[in-house]
Amino acid sequence: MKANMLSGARKGSLALASIEMYVPLKSSPHLVCASLLRVVPAVAQGKPPYERLAMSVTLRDLRIGTTGEIQIPIRTRVQREEESWCCSLDIQAADKERFFPKFRGRLTVVPVDAQCELWLEGVYEVPLGSVGALLDATVLRGAAKNSLWKFLQWLADEIKTDARLGALHYEPERAGGESPAG
Repeated sequence: MKANMLSGARKGSLALASIEMYVPLKSSPHLVCASLLRVVPAVAQGKPPYERLAMSVTLRDLRIGTTGEIQIPIRTRVQREEESWCCSLDIQAADKERFFPKFRGRLTVVPVDAQCELWLEGVYEVPLGSVGALLDATVLRGAAKNSLWKFLQWLADEIKTDARLGALHYEPERAGGESPAG
């Protein structure tokens, strides 16, 4: 995994943190890109089996001294970009979104020899202003990054499955989509 977070960036009064991470994939970039452009719109539109999509945070990520996981139902919006190897991606909680970070960024397939990497890059906006920024920098440090890392790994697995099965589970999408609130 490559993960890089630049904390403390600010846009107006919003606290932003930069995310940059990737997963290597042992498939051709063309095959991965085709699968990405099938899977991501299906996720965004909440098509089966993605009707109850959620981001997960372990209790250890939240500095709670026990095992377990909290799942937060999410809503995504995706838009294919002009460049065929990229799509923009927005993620936010499906309910009570003002209490959870929002992510805005892009997914990119990067060729590396005959294989490729799936990159997730962007920023997440910390909720609750300066109080949220303080919590994010201390008590919750790493929770949003870890949640996005798990999402990227999950998405890479979905893309691998789609590519392996011949990509017949989804109809190709030409336009972006938005998932329903879950």
